[in-house]
Amino acid sequence: MKRPVFYILLFLAIGIIAGRYAKELWHIALFGFSVCFAGYCAFKLTKNVPAFVLPFAAMVGYILCVYAGIPHHTEVDRLTDKQISVSGRVHSVLYRSNSGNSCFLLTAEAFDDKENSVISSDARIRVYSEERVYPGDRIIVEGKLQGDNEKSNPADFDRKAYMLARKQDYTVYADKVIYKGSELSLNAVMQGIKEKACEVFYKAMPEKDAELMCGMMLGETVNIDSDIDELYKKTGIYHAIAISGLHITLVGGILLKLLTSFNKTIGMIATIAILSCYCILTGCSVSVVRAVIMFYIMLLGSVLLYDYDIISSGALSACILLVYSPYYLFDAGFQLSFGAVFAIGAVRDITERFKGNNKIIEAAGFNLGVDLAVKPISAFHFYYVNIWSVIANLIIIPFMSAAVALGFVIALAGFISDGAAKLLAMPVVLILNAVEGWCRFFEHIPLSYVITGRLPWLFILLYFVFLFVVYKGIMLNKLKGALVTVAVFICLCIGARVCSSLKNTTEVTFLKVGQGDCAVAAGKGYCIVVDSGNEGNGENVLLPHLMYKGVSKVDKVFISHTDSDHIKGITEIIGEINIEDIYLPSVYNENENYKELESLCNTYNINLDIFNQGEVIRLNKTDKIECLYPYDNLSLEENNTSMVNRLVSGKGSVLFTGDIEAEAEQLLLKSNTDLKADVLKLAHHGSPYSNTKEFISEVKPLLAVASAQKSVYGHPADKVINFLEKNKITCYITEYSGAVTVKFSQKGIYVNTQREDNYE
Repeated sequence: MKRPVFYILLFLAIGIIAGRYAKELWHIALFGFSVCFAGYCAFKLTKNVPAFVLPFAAMVGYILCVYAGIPHHTEVDRLTDKQISVSGRVHSVLYRSNSGNSCFLLTAEAFDDKENSVISSDARIRVYSEERVYPGDRIIVEGKLQGDNEKSNPADFDRKAYMLARKQDYTVYADKVIYKGSELSLNAVMQGIKEKACEVFYKAMPEKDAELMCGMMLGETVNIDSDIDELYKKTGIYHAIAISGLHITLVGGILLKLLTSFNKTIGMIATIAILSCYCILTGCSVSVVRAVIMFYIMLLGSVLLYDYDIISSGALSACILLVYSPYYLFDAGFQLSFGAVFAIGAVRDITERFKGNNKIIEAAGFNLGVDLAVKPISAFHFYYVNIWSVIANLIIIPFMSAAVALGFVIALAGFISDGAAKLLAMPVVLILNAVEGWCRFFEHIPLSYVITGRLPWLFILLYFVFLFVVYKGIMLNKLKGALVTVAVFICLCIGARVCSSLKNTTEVTFLKVGQGDCAVAAGKGYCIVVDSGNEGNGENVLLPHLMYKGVSKVDKVFISHTDSDHIKGITEIIGEINIEDIYLPSVYNENENYKELESLCNTYNINLDIFNQGEVIRLNKTDKIECLYPYDNLSLEENNTSMVNRLVSGKGSVLFTGDIEAEAEQLLLKSNTDLKADVLKLAHHGSPYSNTKEFISEVKPLLAVASAQKSVYGHPADKVINFLEKNKITCYITEYSGAVTVKFSQKGIYVNTQREDNYE
């Protein structure tokens, strides 16, 4: 079996996936049978003993993942969501922003919940604070202990997997940090060197460029200008400002050449030591650890006199990382880093197979291979891709390599002379400005930024199987078979796209936005938004959700009224996504929120209109949205002039009620308006002054949704919940259920919640 370590990695990964997702007994039994059968087939095909190792690797992966997901600090768990003080030692500083905020990892020793209950524990705490601390400091942190990392909305960052991968158990946003002393540690020394190097960059070049260099060279990406950060992401070259194998290859190669010229053994040991320190200095990110392990494997190969193979080396380093922390498998950085490594290895195989000597063609091949490998991973995690990134990278990578090489020289020179550092920084500033200009060019050409939505796992699996088949076809000189595979895959993609477009279902998702309203409805050929939550909800919840669903254009936005918790979210994302029309009720408050919305609509040429009572907007052949309220010339306070809309599809309906209260509900009842709906968005977050028995009885919903934060404001009110329960109307509260998705189809109405509703 060629490259057995790669196949061991594959089975280890299968075991880890099963460990996370296989919950039922029959799932586990199917997994066990499948890996044993696959291992037997591999043995029969290769007649190679290592094939027997494959089922064992899968079982190891399964056990490691299950163990990693088990809570290991059950006594501390009861303190979550409580004010506590925790004493311990600062293990490492994860980042420190220019504004003074920092994030550090604390190895806990004892927890105190302020009720004379002290618990000894070695839990690892991720602490956010405004205090300046250093590795080795002994401190006491006071704040609220947070251990709940479950996603609340479909597009939320998977914080649980992120924390598990890094073996971090809890989070504390510190109210107070008490310094108790310090101990000398290697981490502390490395932190001091990092801060000194950062000072060198800030003295030697303009702030914007210094922020980039600190990110590229030292891992301090938190300070990078948000505009530049977004530009690099959209252009598809963000990896250029992440510490990766490029840095390790440069540093390791130069050090090895210099140090081994005096003494080979001592030079290799010194190189290993320096690279290990650099890894600690930059925060031990996945890509850096991967590159360092691979460099060590290369050094070991040179001693043992075996040929270095990048795919086997990458697979071995991946196995080491996954055995240490199996949840790294679900980390975007891990997937992108190793995807790029295996792509480079595959392209190198092809170039060696055909003995290509053209360096430009070879470089283009490496760029294309990496681009093909990482694009689906990028789309899965970030919901967009850049079609032209392969061309952008082909030109940018050599320049960024030069900037990285000069960056090390600038940092070293700055320790001796500020003037020398400034002189050396001049070409780097020119390079960074040229790269920015190049990115600006790509930002404005067609298909520079394509929203894909989250790609299905099955598609990604088939995509990589397709790449593997094409690779094997080329390696076996069966180009005709490879071309047929490409054609079949393209046909399958087109067929899947056509079948998807033929589906005629309507889906409404009530997003969790705290004490606010925000719903996204999508059907065949349209996407609408009803309210948009408060400040921060637009950028952090609504826009990611739209991208997650693959929405590049919002057809209609309906704002029930101009209170901040309904309108602020949409003002944050105007200009970030294409919006056709925004509608307000016929009676609204021309407050600052309205003025901001009006100004943005004028700037971005968005139609801002009134949705009058009695009007109907057709969304497609079966779906429409009706305005039921407010009536013209009402002289009520703003909540009672909220827009009330009903979305009607071929298979169900939803009533959106804004923040109306009992007075408006009575007006609707007296008007004999048809209020019947399958789903009721509870008025004013379930307030006791809304949602009267008469109103709910007239609507006759099958289920109700309260977009509310009951633990803070008491919404929805107990009397409302009790009435719903008495009438057997299921009620979902977004604080506990997370996002609530209702799907109307020919087979019925289906409800899915992001989290298990544990409200009692």
